[in-house]
Amino acid sequence: MRRRDGQPQPTAAGRRSCPPHRRLATPEQPAAAITWLASDDASNVNGVVLPSDGGWSAL
Repeated sequence: MRRRDGQPQPTAAGRRSCPPHRRLATPEQPAAAITWLASDDASNVNGVVLPSDGGWSAL
């Protein structure tokens, strides 16, 4: 299967081994996003999706 740009579709194993930004997240990174959303700093943020997926949703 090919993507819209003609490149081969990445395999599941390839997706796990190399996300678009070329590194895997540490457990602390998505936890930091959750902590921020639960903080007063994010008190004006509502109705949004904050992906923490290493850039995959941008493809």
